[in-house]
Amino acid sequence: MRIVLAFSGGLDTSFCVPWLQETKGAEVITAIVDTGGIPRSQLDAIARQARAVGAAEHHEIDARQAVWDGFVSTLIRGNVLRGEVYPLSVAAERTQQAMEVAALARRLGADAVAHGSTGAGNDQVRFDIVFRTLLPELPIIAPVRSLGLSREASQAYLRERGLPVPEGERPLLGQPGFVGHHLRRGVDPRSLDAAARGRFSPGGGSSGRRGGDPRLGGGPAGDPERRAPGRAGSGRGSRRPGRALRNRPRYPHR
Repeated sequence: MRIVLAFSGGLDTSFCVPWLQETKGAEVITAIVDTGGIPRSQLDAIARQARAVGAAEHHEIDARQAVWDGFVSTLIRGNVLRGEVYPLSVAAERTQQAMEVAALARRLGADAVAHGSTGAGNDQVRFDIVFRTLLPELPIIAPVRSLGLSREASQAYLRERGLPVPEGERPLLGQPGFVGHHLRRGVDPRSLDAAARGRFSPGGGSSGRRGGDPRLGGGPAGDPERRAPGRAGSGRGSRRPGRALRNRPRYPHR
């Protein structure tokens, strides 16, 4: 049995590798999808972690161009904001990640796909929907969610087997510099495109408000789409706009 696992190198996905081997008798193939903002040193560390916990193969997929073409450029041109506060970002990139993992599973003839999402948050839904749509014939395995494990239990499981326990959390794309966080911070779209393509597009031009490689800066880690948006209003009886809305960056309509 071959299982392709969406792998971040963090605790949850590190737990999944030996657990799938022991309980399913599976050959576990790990995959990390780079959609921007992950430094080379961290990608190398993730590959080492995959091998250390027993992955039969590890694949690194560069999806930076794909996420730009398929999602980011459209979100910028449409000025698509969640709750009229900040651009949709995490959902778009998680979707691209799941699509890439599904394509790899198809190419390798996998018998199942797996991810390390817990029962909390939206990532489990994003992965499940994409896998179910693109790989309807394959089972989806989410060990941490199905077992309801605590982080302490996952750590103990790895230690008992003499496997390296990652320090802290390393979500699949919760990097400080990934492109969605930079959109929320108001980086000029042309600078993002220059980093992705090596040239300025769409709209041409040679400089922006901030310019440069978006990976040089960084927004707050975590999923910004879990934050409650402020509501704007005016006149008697209406709500005052929240701070996030009053101070939100303005994005050009294209």
